[in-house]
Amino acid sequence: MTAGELKKRTKQFALRILKLVSALPNNVQGRTVGGQLVRSGTSVGANYRAACRGRSRAEFIAKLGVVEEEADESAFWLELIIESALLREEKVRSLLQEANELTKIMASSRVSASSNKIAVHNQRHQSDQDSSAAFKLPAEGISLERIEKDLILQAMQQTGYNITRAAKLLGLSFRTLQYRLEKFGIKRVETSDQQCRNAFSQSKKQTERQQQAEDQTRGDLPIMIEDRRIAAFFETDVHEHNHE
Repeated sequence: MTAGELKKRTKQFALRILKLVSALPNNVQGRTVGGQLVRSGTSVGANYRAACRGRSRAEFIAKLGVVEEEADESAFWLELIIESALLREEKVRSLLQEANELTKIMASSRVSASSNKIAVHNQRHQSDQDSSAAFKLPAEGISLERIEKDLILQAMQQTGYNITRAAKLLGLSFRTLQYRLEKFGIKRVETSDQQCRNAFSQSKKQTERQQQAEDQTRGDLPIMIEDRRIAAFFETDVHEHNHE
């Protein structure tokens, strides 16, 4: 599907959303859900047009991510309309299917654009390590989710697990990348050098605590000696007094 066809399709989606919202009941539930659906449903087409006018690949990818999120949010509100019985299911079903299809199309486009960007990045920063080799799309049959996880993991490794830099490389917002890291369970794995540094830091702190305890003991020693001298003086004085 060409960019022009997608522009028309997303605009038609917005028009259908407006028509559906006008049929919602005029109560608190209908007005609340309708307002949210209008915002997200019309944002799909508006942000896709903005993506097509992107001044760079990074801006294009970032806008596609917004379109994907808005389409997915529209699907959520449509599901809520069906499940809360605000409208009959047969009246909403086709629009919900369109929202899900647009979400998949935008996700696929964003992943494809991100993979191309990472491939270019790898060519500019080639390394002897396998992790810095140019990205290649997996063989057929691997899910879109698996591809996205591999892209995110590779971006995180290349940026030293810096979420801000990785998000910029992938064309995602910081919050969106954080959500996907939690979703895929991607965490930073400490290298042996890091483990050694952590062990050295812990050992150093323990040594400092021992030194502080010894310094405290030395500081108390003169007081203890002086106390003993005073006690001895009074004992001698009492003994001499009794003798008299």
